[in-house]
Amino acid sequence: MNSERSTPVCLTRAQYAAIERFAKQNGMLSTSQALENILERIDNQ
Repeated sequence: MNSERSTPVCLTRAQYAAIERFAKQNGMLSTSQALENILERIDNQ
């Protein structure tokens, strides 16, 4: 996990719910972990 990120992210309720689902499906404890995972995947493309 990248602890250097500190920018707030604005999401719609639907987007936040999708991130919550992603986190649960991937065994993550928080939406922050899910966002870090998603950003890492984007960075590695």
